Amino acid sequence: MKKTPLASRFTQQLIRVNDQICFAALQQWDFVKRLEPLIVSHPKEFSTEVFPTNPYVKAIHRRVSELADLSGDAEVIALQMGVVASVEHLLAYMEEVQTFREGLIADDGEEIRDDAEEEQLRLKISRWRGSEPTSQYYRTLGYFRHLRNHYAHVNQKPVSAFATYVRSYGTPLNSLWNNGVTDVHGVDFKTLADSSLTPELAFGTWTR
Repeated sequence: MKKTPLASRFTQQLIRVNDQICFAALQQWDFVKRLEPLIVSHPKEFSTEVFPTNPYVKAIHRRVSELADLSGDAEVIALQMGVVASVEHLLAYMEEVQTFREGLIADDGEEIRDDAEEEQLRLKISRWRGSEPTSQYYRTLGYFRHLRNHYAHVNQKPVSAFATYVRSYGTPLNSLWNNGVTDVHGVDFKTLADSSLTPELAFGTWTR
């Protein structure tokens, strides 16, 4: 499907999300550097006093000493939402590509349905190709589907289904992606869900 408008549309959107993740990291680093001297010189003043020309400053009426923590929290949310958005786009692509293919070639076999979107796609591709595709790529999609839920549902720890998935596939996924060619920026599939998301980890979860 690489040459179809469908693939191009979703690829371009994933690139936009990737760029936003990178921009969030750039913005955060620069803001903290600008904020550091203000925390020393004006720790008890409010944001409305220190940034009087900013049109959005009233929405964040905090003391300057509080802004560093607030900025850090904002970065984590931005990075998590980048991962969530990327997975949503991938799942939408997976759904549309199945519809696209089935509109071209009628499938007379028994309907293939699976609650796990990536497993449904894997089973269909197996039928279409007449051979098994590499399963670990679909396991990777499943991992990030679980991670999307983990972030979106604000879970403190992985739910049992995600924890089981990590136990089953965390080590194989590490072996697949930590291969000396792909740079996943320190992502460990066994511990990612329990880690605070940093720009480096976010870069590793979606790279061009």
